[in-house]
Amino acid sequence: MVISIPSTGAKITRLNTISGVEWEHAVLTLYDFFDNKQYEIEYCNHPNILHSLIIRPIRPYDCGKFEQVFGFGQHCEDFTKDKFVVIGKDLMY
Repeated sequence: MVISIPSTGAKITRLNTISGVEWEHAVLTLYDFFDNKQYEIEYCNHPNILHSLIIRPIRPYDCGKFEQVFGFGQHCEDFTKDKFVVIGKDLMY
């Protein structure tokens, strides 16, 4: 699955914890001016969060856009796989 987040206008919500879900592999596409950047991530659906997907990082990427989505510091400072982000399902295809 490919999940795209536009450079502007996307609503992103971060979660502190999540449990009881099965994660699947996906590719996250972020748009940075005229460049499309892709990152390996995992995603899941949660029965209590309608019309959205939850994504989490698999590994760090030294990229400002990636760090911005997941709330990491520069150079993925404080990287953890336990960063969860909710995005609208209309951003996936």
